[in-house]
Amino acid sequence: LKGEGCREEAATYCRNWIADTLQSAERGAFVNLISVRVFEALGLDTTPLVQAREEYKRIQEQKRREQKEKEAEERRVQEEQHQRLLNEQKQKFLDGERITGEMFLEITGRDGFDIHIRTKGTFNRHVRGIDRNGTVSSRKIKGCRTPDFTGCHKAVSAYLAFITEKEGK
Repeated sequence: LKGEGCREEAATYCRNWIADTLQSAERGAFVNLISVRVFEALGLDTTPLVQAREEYKRIQEQKRREQKEKEAEERRVQEEQHQRLLNEQKQKFLDGERITGEMFLEITGRDGFDIHIRTKGTFNRHVRGIDRNGTVSSRKIKGCRTPDFTGCHKAVSAYLAFITEKEGK
């Protein structure tokens, strides 16, 4: 508090603190607990400050609830879009068109069909596309051997058998 301007500013702040605190409480701003305790120590009425604190907390809780609801709605919409995409990709696969290996894994996982973990790795790492006939288009990674795709072929034929059995029930 060196300098004359700083002292006067601090003195003005202290003189106007009670009025400023009450005004900020009326505006709906958050009131610190220390301000409530200072009002109690000075023997002033703390009711407006406590009410302002409670109102602020209630408003913040309502905002949090609305935000959670909004996020839940967004997640639900995204999940619906993802399920729609999986349905479209599954129909493409069943119609004989090519889909990606990752999509095939997601579709089989959703339908409850288990694929061996090593075959899943081959699908994820090497398979670019696969169709109903078991035709695999793959990517060759430099320095790595070309994997054996028999597990992928078996997974496709077993999945098609699984689907026909499931639809038959």
